[in-house]
Amino acid sequence: MRARGYVHRGRGRDTLLRQMLPQSPDINGCVFSLIHDSMVSSSVRQTTASRAIAMGYDSDKSDELLDRFTDLIQRAKVADAMSLLRHAEAGGCLRCDSDFVARANASMGVRRLTAFVNAFAIDPCPFCRAGREVCEECNGRGTVSSSGVCQECAGLGLVRCLLCNGTSVAGYDLIPRVLRMEVLRARCALAEHRLHMLRGAEVKSVESGKKLAARILEIDQCRGMLANAVERARMNELGAPGGTATISKKDFEKLERHCRRLNAMAELAIRSLLIELSGRLITQSKRAGGDGRAKALLIHKSENFARLAQSDEFEGSPLQTPHALTRAAIV
Repeated sequence: MRARGYVHRGRGRDTLLRQMLPQSPDINGCVFSLIHDSMVSSSVRQTTASRAIAMGYDSDKSDELLDRFTDLIQRAKVADAMSLLRHAEAGGCLRCDSDFVARANASMGVRRLTAFVNAFAIDPCPFCRAGREVCEECNGRGTVSSSGVCQECAGLGLVRCLLCNGTSVAGYDLIPRVLRMEVLRARCALAEHRLHMLRGAEVKSVESGKKLAARILEIDQCRGMLANAVERARMNELGAPGGTATISKKDFEKLERHCRRLNAMAELAIRSLLIELSGRLITQSKRAGGDGRAKALLIHKSENFARLAQSDEFEGSPLQTPHALTRAAIV
Protein backbone atom coordinates (compact mmCIF):
# COMPACT_ATOMS: atom_id res chain seq x y z
CA MET A 1 0.00 0.00 0.00
CA ARG A 2 1.33 3.43 -0.93
CA ALA A 3 1.54 5.93 1.90
CA ARG A 4 0.80 9.40 0.63
CA GLY A 5 2.40 11.34 3.41
CA TYR A 6 0.93 14.72 4.26
CA VAL A 7 -0.53 15.37 0.85
CA HIS A 8 -3.65 17.26 1.90
CA ARG A 9 -2.71 19.32 4.92
CA GLY A 10 -3.19 22.46 2.84
CA ARG A 11 -5.99 22.21 0.32
CA GLY A 12 -7.63 19.19 1.96
CA ARG A 13 -7.92 20.87 5.34
CA ASP A 14 -9.32 24.01 3.66
CA THR A 15 -11.88 21.92 1.76
CA LEU A 16 -12.97 20.08 4.89
CA LEU A 17 -13.33 23.33 6.80
CA ARG A 18 -15.49 24.84 4.08
CA GLN A 19 -17.61 21.67 3.79
CA MET A 20 -18.20 21.18 7.49
CA LEU A 21 -17.86 24.34 9.54
CA PRO A 22 -19.69 27.17 7.73
CA GLN A 23 -22.94 25.23 7.45
CA SER A 24 -23.01 24.04 11.05
CA PRO A 25 -25.88 25.69 12.93
CA ASP A 26 -23.76 26.67 15.93
CA ILE A 27 -20.53 27.56 14.12
CA ASN A 28 -20.32 30.68 11.97
CA GLY A 29 -17.98 32.03 9.34
CA CYS A 30 -15.96 33.91 11.93
CA VAL A 31 -14.93 30.62 13.53
CA PHE A 32 -14.02 29.26 10.10
CA SER A 33 -11.78 32.24 9.45
CA LEU A 34 -10.22 31.98 12.91
CA ILE A 35 -9.26 28.35 12.42
CA HIS A 36 -8.38 28.56 8.72
CA ASP A 37 -6.10 31.60 8.93
CA SER A 38 -4.13 30.20 11.84
CA MET A 39 -3.68 26.80 10.20
CA VAL A 40 -2.46 28.28 6.93
CA SER A 41 0.08 30.46 8.74
CA SER A 42 1.30 27.62 10.99
CA SER A 43 1.20 24.52 8.79
CA VAL A 44 4.70 24.88 7.32
CA ARG A 45 6.70 25.91 10.37
CA GLN A 46 7.76 24.35 13.63
CA THR A 47 5.53 25.68 16.37
CA THR A 48 7.31 27.65 19.07
CA ALA A 49 4.50 27.83 21.58
CA SER A 50 5.48 24.71 23.49
CA ARG A 51 9.06 25.94 23.93
CA ALA A 52 7.85 28.63 26.32
CA ILE A 53 6.86 26.02 28.90
CA ALA A 54 9.72 24.22 30.62
CA MET A 55 9.66 20.44 30.67
CA GLY A 56 8.49 20.01 34.24
CA TYR A 57 7.09 16.50 34.39
CA ASP A 58 6.56 16.73 38.14
CA SER A 59 4.82 20.11 38.23
CA ASP A 60 1.31 21.28 37.44
CA LYS A 61 1.29 24.27 35.09
CA SER A 62 -2.40 24.07 34.19
CA ASP A 63 -3.27 27.65 35.09
CA GLU A 64 -0.32 29.09 33.21
CA LEU A 65 -1.08 26.86 30.23
CA LEU A 66 -4.71 27.96 30.12
CA ASP A 67 -3.49 31.55 29.93
CA ARG A 68 -1.20 30.56 27.04
CA PHE A 69 -4.03 28.75 25.21
CA THR A 70 -6.27 31.78 25.58
CA ASP A 71 -3.57 34.16 24.37
CA LEU A 72 -2.75 32.03 21.31
CA ILE A 73 -6.39 31.63 20.31
CA GLN A 74 -7.05 35.34 20.80
CA ARG A 75 -4.19 35.95 18.35
CA ALA A 76 -5.76 33.45 15.90
CA LYS A 77 -2.92 30.93 16.42
CA VAL A 78 -5.16 27.91 16.87
CA ALA A 79 -2.65 25.47 15.38
CA ASP A 80 -0.02 26.61 17.91
CA ALA A 81 -2.54 26.18 20.73
CA MET A 82 -3.29 22.66 19.52
CA SER A 83 0.40 21.79 19.50
CA LEU A 84 0.90 23.29 22.95
CA LEU A 85 -1.98 21.25 24.42
CA ARG A 86 -0.64 18.03 22.92
CA HIS A 87 2.87 18.66 24.27
CA ALA A 88 1.61 19.79 27.67
CA GLU A 89 -0.51 16.69 28.16
CA ALA A 90 2.25 14.37 26.94
CA GLY A 91 4.76 16.15 29.18
CA GLY A 92 2.67 15.73 32.31
CA CYS A 93 2.43 19.43 33.15
CA LEU A 94 -1.32 19.73 32.51
CA ARG A 95 -3.86 18.70 35.12
CA CYS A 96 -6.11 16.20 33.32
CA ASP A 97 -9.33 16.40 35.29
CA SER A 98 -13.02 16.66 34.51
CA ASP A 99 -12.97 20.41 35.19
CA PHE A 100 -10.62 21.26 32.33
CA VAL A 101 -13.38 22.15 29.84
CA ALA A 102 -15.16 24.32 32.41
CA ARG A 103 -11.92 26.11 33.29
CA ALA A 104 -11.07 26.56 29.60
CA ASN A 105 -14.54 27.94 28.96
CA ALA A 106 -14.14 30.44 31.78
CA SER A 107 -10.68 31.40 30.54
CA MET A 108 -11.25 31.80 26.80
CA GLY A 109 -15.04 32.01 26.36
CA VAL A 110 -17.52 29.82 24.51
CA ARG A 111 -16.70 31.07 21.01
CA ARG A 112 -12.95 30.53 21.28
CA LEU A 113 -13.30 27.19 23.04
CA THR A 114 -15.68 26.07 20.28
CA ALA A 115 -13.11 27.08 17.67
CA PHE A 116 -10.43 25.16 19.60
CA VAL A 117 -12.54 21.99 19.85
CA ASN A 118 -13.54 22.14 16.19
CA ALA A 119 -9.95 22.59 15.10
CA PHE A 120 -9.25 19.18 16.64
CA ALA A 121 -12.52 17.81 15.24
CA ILE A 122 -11.49 18.46 11.63
CA ASP A 123 -7.74 17.87 12.05
CA PRO A 124 -7.08 15.76 8.93
CA CYS A 125 -5.76 12.24 8.68
CA PRO A 126 -2.12 12.48 7.53
CA PHE A 127 -2.32 9.32 5.45
CA CYS A 128 -5.08 9.94 2.90
CA ARG A 129 -7.06 12.46 0.91
CA ALA A 130 -10.71 12.93 1.92
CA GLY A 131 -10.75 9.55 3.67
CA ARG A 132 -10.01 7.53 0.53
CA GLU A 133 -7.11 5.86 -1.19
CA VAL A 134 -6.82 4.93 -4.83
CA CYS A 135 -7.68 1.27 -5.27
CA GLU A 136 -4.46 -0.62 -5.96
CA GLU A 137 -6.23 -3.44 -7.80
CA CYS A 138 -7.46 -1.20 -10.61
CA ASN A 139 -5.34 1.95 -10.10
CA GLY A 140 -8.50 3.97 -9.63
CA ARG A 141 -10.16 2.97 -12.90
CA GLY A 142 -12.92 0.91 -11.30
CA THR A 143 -12.37 -1.87 -13.83
CA VAL A 144 -9.84 -4.67 -14.12
CA SER A 145 -10.45 -5.58 -17.76
CA SER A 146 -12.39 -4.32 -20.73
CA SER A 147 -15.60 -5.77 -19.31
CA GLY A 148 -14.93 -6.45 -15.61
CA VAL A 149 -15.76 -4.32 -12.60
CA CYS A 150 -13.09 -4.24 -9.89
CA GLN A 151 -14.42 -6.16 -6.90
CA GLU A 152 -12.04 -4.53 -4.45
CA CYS A 153 -13.55 -1.07 -4.92
CA ALA A 154 -16.94 -2.11 -6.39
CA GLY A 155 -16.22 -0.01 -9.46
CA LEU A 156 -15.75 3.24 -7.52
CA GLY A 157 -11.96 3.36 -7.96
CA LEU A 158 -11.39 4.29 -4.31
CA VAL A 159 -11.26 2.43 -0.98
CA ARG A 160 -11.46 3.59 2.63
CA CYS A 161 -8.30 4.76 4.35
CA LEU A 162 -7.14 2.10 6.80
CA LEU A 163 -6.16 4.62 9.47
CA CYS A 164 -9.19 6.90 9.63
CA ASN A 165 -11.93 4.48 8.49
CA GLY A 166 -12.79 6.76 5.59
CA THR A 167 -13.53 9.80 7.76
CA SER A 168 -10.61 11.98 6.55
CA VAL A 169 -9.91 13.13 10.13
CA ALA A 170 -7.19 12.12 12.58
CA GLY A 171 -7.84 9.34 15.07
CA TYR A 172 -8.99 9.98 18.63
CA ASP A 173 -5.66 8.88 20.08
CA LEU A 174 -4.14 11.98 18.46
CA ILE A 175 -6.55 14.21 20.38
CA PRO A 176 -5.63 15.25 23.95
CA ARG A 177 -7.67 13.29 26.51
CA VAL A 178 -9.00 16.44 28.17
CA LEU A 179 -10.86 17.40 24.97
CA ARG A 180 -11.54 13.97 23.50
CA MET A 181 -15.22 13.71 24.41
CA GLU A 182 -15.85 17.32 23.36
CA VAL A 183 -14.29 16.55 19.98
CA LEU A 184 -16.33 13.34 19.75
CA ARG A 185 -19.55 15.31 20.22
CA ALA A 186 -18.43 17.94 17.72
CA ARG A 187 -17.65 15.30 15.10
CA CYS A 188 -21.05 13.68 15.58
CA ALA A 189 -22.73 17.05 15.14
CA LEU A 190 -20.69 17.83 12.03
CA ALA A 191 -21.42 14.41 10.52
CA GLU A 192 -25.13 14.72 11.24
CA HIS A 193 -25.40 18.19 9.73
CA ARG A 194 -23.40 17.20 6.64
CA LEU A 195 -25.51 14.07 6.21
CA HIS A 196 -28.74 16.06 6.27
CA MET A 197 -27.34 18.42 3.65
CA LEU A 198 -26.22 15.61 1.35
CA ARG A 199 -29.51 13.75 1.67
CA GLY A 200 -31.52 16.89 1.07
CA ALA A 201 -29.62 17.96 -2.03
CA GLU A 202 -31.62 17.33 -5.19
CA VAL A 203 -30.23 14.84 -7.70
CA LYS A 204 -30.14 16.84 -10.92
CA SER A 205 -30.68 15.16 -14.28
CA VAL A 206 -27.50 16.78 -15.59
CA GLU A 207 -25.41 15.54 -12.65
CA SER A 208 -22.64 13.25 -13.89
CA GLY A 209 -22.04 9.72 -12.69
CA LYS A 210 -18.78 10.88 -11.09
CA LYS A 211 -20.61 13.47 -9.03
CA LEU A 212 -23.16 10.89 -7.89
CA ALA A 213 -20.33 8.58 -6.85
CA ALA A 214 -18.63 11.47 -5.03
CA ARG A 215 -21.83 12.15 -3.09
CA ILE A 216 -22.03 8.49 -2.11
CA LEU A 217 -18.49 8.64 -0.76
CA GLU A 218 -19.20 11.86 1.15
CA ILE A 219 -22.17 10.20 2.85
CA ASP A 220 -19.96 7.23 3.68
CA GLN A 221 -17.47 9.65 5.21
CA CYS A 222 -20.19 10.74 7.65
CA ARG A 223 -20.92 7.09 8.49
CA GLY A 224 -17.27 6.59 9.35
CA MET A 225 -17.30 9.55 11.73
CA LEU A 226 -20.38 8.16 13.49
CA ALA A 227 -18.86 4.67 13.72
CA ASN A 228 -15.56 5.94 15.11
CA ALA A 229 -17.43 7.98 17.72
CA VAL A 230 -19.42 4.95 18.86
CA GLU A 231 -16.28 2.82 19.04
CA ARG A 232 -14.38 5.42 21.07
CA ALA A 233 -17.32 6.04 23.41
CA ARG A 234 -17.75 2.29 23.92
CA MET A 235 -14.10 1.97 24.95
CA ASN A 236 -14.53 4.70 27.54
CA GLU A 237 -17.91 3.45 28.77
CA LEU A 238 -16.43 0.04 29.42
CA GLY A 239 -13.83 1.58 31.73
CA ALA A 240 -10.78 1.79 29.49
CA PRO A 241 -7.96 3.81 31.10
CA GLY A 242 -7.63 7.37 29.93
CA GLY A 243 -8.55 9.75 32.70
CA THR A 244 -11.19 12.36 31.98
CA ALA A 245 -12.58 11.20 28.63
CA THR A 246 -15.38 9.08 30.10
CA ILE A 247 -19.04 8.61 29.32
CA SER A 248 -21.78 7.03 31.39
CA LYS A 249 -23.50 3.86 30.26
CA LYS A 250 -26.76 5.75 29.80
CA ASP A 251 -25.13 8.46 27.68
CA PHE A 252 -23.24 5.87 25.64
CA GLU A 253 -26.43 3.97 24.84
CA LYS A 254 -28.12 7.23 23.83
CA LEU A 255 -25.19 8.13 21.57
CA GLU A 256 -25.13 4.66 20.00
CA ARG A 257 -28.86 4.70 19.26
CA HIS A 258 -28.60 8.12 17.67
CA CYS A 259 -25.62 7.16 15.50
CA ARG A 260 -27.37 3.97 14.39
CA ARG A 261 -30.44 5.95 13.34
CA LEU A 262 -28.26 8.34 11.36
CA ASN A 263 -26.41 5.44 9.75
CA ALA A 264 -29.71 3.84 8.69
CA MET A 265 -30.69 7.16 7.13
CA ALA A 266 -27.32 7.35 5.36
CA GLU A 267 -27.60 3.83 4.00
CA LEU A 268 -31.03 4.55 2.53
CA ALA A 269 -29.57 7.59 0.78
CA ILE A 270 -26.64 5.54 -0.54
CA ARG A 271 -28.96 2.83 -1.88
CA SER A 272 -31.05 5.45 -3.65
CA LEU A 273 -27.96 7.02 -5.22
CA LEU A 274 -26.61 3.63 -6.30
CA ILE A 275 -29.90 2.87 -8.08
CA GLU A 276 -29.79 6.30 -9.73
CA LEU A 277 -26.19 5.68 -10.79
CA SER A 278 -27.13 2.27 -12.19
CA GLY A 279 -29.89 3.84 -14.27
CA ARG A 280 -27.53 6.50 -15.62
CA LEU A 281 -25.12 3.82 -16.79
CA ILE A 282 -27.90 1.95 -18.61
CA THR A 283 -28.80 5.16 -20.40
CA GLN A 284 -25.16 5.66 -21.36
CA SER A 285 -24.94 2.10 -22.67
CA LYS A 286 -27.83 2.77 -25.04
CA ARG A 287 -25.91 5.70 -26.45
CA ALA A 288 -22.70 3.74 -26.89
CA GLY A 289 -23.56 2.97 -30.51
CA GLY A 290 -21.59 0.20 -32.10
CA ASP A 291 -18.88 0.06 -29.50
CA GLY A 292 -19.65 -3.37 -28.07
CA ARG A 293 -16.93 -3.33 -25.39
CA ALA A 294 -17.93 0.05 -24.02
CA LYS A 295 -21.57 -0.99 -23.94
CA ALA A 296 -20.80 -4.27 -22.16
CA LEU A 297 -18.70 -2.48 -19.53
CA LEU A 298 -21.41 0.09 -18.84
CA ILE A 299 -24.02 -2.65 -18.47
CA HIS A 300 -21.73 -4.61 -16.17
CA LYS A 301 -21.16 -1.54 -13.99
CA SER A 302 -24.88 -0.83 -13.91
CA GLU A 303 -25.67 -4.38 -12.78
CA ASN A 304 -22.90 -4.19 -10.15
CA PHE A 305 -24.29 -0.98 -8.60
CA ALA A 306 -27.83 -2.35 -8.69
CA ARG A 307 -26.71 -5.49 -6.80
CA LEU A 308 -24.78 -3.38 -4.31
CA ALA A 309 -27.88 -1.27 -3.65
CA GLN A 310 -29.78 -4.42 -2.64
CA SER A 311 -27.00 -6.07 -0.63
CA ASP A 312 -27.10 -6.55 3.13
CA GLU A 313 -24.95 -3.87 4.84
CA PHE A 314 -23.10 -3.47 1.50
CA GLU A 315 -21.08 -6.51 2.52
CA GLY A 316 -17.77 -7.08 0.76
CA SER A 317 -17.59 -3.59 -0.72
CA PRO A 318 -15.83 -0.33 0.22
CA LEU A 319 -19.25 0.87 1.43
CA GLN A 320 -19.65 -1.98 3.90
CA THR A 321 -21.31 -0.85 7.12
CA PRO A 322 -18.59 0.12 9.63
CA HIS A 323 -18.31 -2.60 12.27
CA ALA A 324 -19.38 -0.41 15.20
CA LEU A 325 -22.73 0.20 13.46
CA THR A 326 -23.43 -3.34 12.25
CA ARG A 327 -26.09 -5.57 13.76
CA ALA A 328 -23.30 -7.88 14.94
CA ALA A 329 -21.82 -5.09 17.08
CA ILE A 330 -24.97 -4.72 19.20
CA VAL A 331 -24.26 -6.02 22.72
